[in-house]
Amino acid sequence: MKARIKLTEEQLKTIIAEQANPDCVVNTQAESSVVANPQMGDTGINQNFVNNMHAKPTQFYNTRMNAISQKLSSLRTDYPLSAANGFQGFCQGENPLWQAKLNNKLNYVQQCMNNPGSC
Repeated sequence: MKARIKLTEEQLKTIIAEQANPDCVVNTQAESSVVANPQMGDTGINQNFVNNMHAKPTQFYNTRMNAISQKLSSLRTDYPLSAANGFQGFCQGENPLWQAKLNNKLNYVQQCMNNPGSC
């Protein structure tokens, strides 16, 4: 029988940080500004973006998600994690605040897709 180990949130963050690329200096302000359900006023979500996302078809949201994902990937190129895990995000020198904006936009568009009529 396997024993279960309970970790505090702080311990979990430390373990994750230790697995990250050691050469990357993470911009914690950018990292912490990413939210799961972004709203108007959150990093990267302004009135113009909200208006542009309003009442669009699923194909529009798919296209936007692909474009935003490609841009985000282009900013994360210098600090590989592993072949399977891609690249470390929010590293200094790789526009970490822009990455935060793009992450929030991805999350917003995903919410629009998952909840038709909510945007």
